[in-house]
Amino acid sequence: MDETKTKMMKLGKILHIILLIFRGLMIVLGAILLGAIVVMNVTDINLPKISTDLFMVGFNIEQSGDIALTKEIITVSFIALSVDLIMAFVITHFLDQVFKSIAEGNSPFDANNIKALTNSARTGIAYIFIPGIALFVSGALLAPGVGFDYEINSELIFFVLVLYFLIRIFAYGAQLQQQADETL
Repeated sequence: MDETKTKMMKLGKILHIILLIFRGLMIVLGAILLGAIVVMNVTDINLPKISTDLFMVGFNIEQSGDIALTKEIITVSFIALSVDLIMAFVITHFLDQVFKSIAEGNSPFDANNIKALTNSARTGIAYIFIPGIALFVSGALLAPGVGFDYEINSELIFFVLVLYFLIRIFAYGAQLQQQADETL
């Protein structure tokens, strides 16, 4: 085995381990959020009034003056965060497939890697819109008097565009590798 392939395999293994740890942390955080949603809705908790200047859990609450921080508002925010976690988990799952494949000594230009990157990019497109939809729907159902504002993540749009560009590069590399294999 040549030195470059060995380095790629080591890097693939390191990235695979990092993504496994990251996904494990997402599962733990998801369990905490789910537990918090259950506890919030089962127990009787007195919550303070908050200023609308507060940027709560990444989402703006559109109301003037002080509002009562309710279980419903917190639940809506936790639901939106849970959807974010699920989408991030799926993206990292597909990216991890690529790193695991490279760690096993497969070519980066393997058709399965291209498919995994494509699935990751498609999930990224959904990730741009689905958390906002989840926030809107859960907000309308659980806290109808409160307007929730969701901002589209421009960094995620850039990530998806770069990922689609990398997919094209990987597809071209796969063609070149196939031609080289047929030549031999």
